[in-house]
Amino acid sequence: HELIVTDGTTLLGGDDKAGIAIIMALLEVLHENPSIKHCPIEVIFNSDEEIGIGASHITTSLIKSKYGYTIDGGALKYINVENFNAASLDVKIHGRSIHPGDAKDKMINSINVGYDFHSCLPSYLRPEHTEGRVGFYHLCNIQGNEEYTEMNYIVREHSRYELENMLSIARHA
Repeated sequence: HELIVTDGTTLLGGDDKAGIAIIMALLEVLHENPSIKHCPIEVIFNSDEEIGIGASHITTSLIKSKYGYTIDGGALKYINVENFNAASLDVKIHGRSIHPGDAKDKMINSINVGYDFHSCLPSYLRPEHTEGRVGFYHLCNIQGNEEYTEMNYIVREHSRYELENMLSIARHA
């Protein structure tokens, strides 16, 4: 009878909450029914693609298991045998605000620079144009004014090499 919530530093969606509830229910059944035989179980709850750094912050030396599974939302009776690679991309743009009447050749509107940056990324690699194993740049948030704009992306690709290539494209956009 407790709510499952985040500490406010990560996203915790309905699929995450349902997954945690299912795992905890399974552990409760196994604990209360010692007649059900099973191997030793380790459970790690981790924000994965939601924070763009995967499991890099987990101290793997503390894990005893040889194998692990990521459980996430998806179709029933479906097991995915691979993981994608993901990264966060935070773009910070500093502009120059000048009174619009005197702006010619002086103003640098950081919002417009942000639009230009976004337009430099391949539009066919946006989530609304991709499926399956095709990677994407997902613009999650944009906030700004003439002087300062921040843009936050999730960049996802199955191939680590291609992910690095996509990040390189963004760095040079």
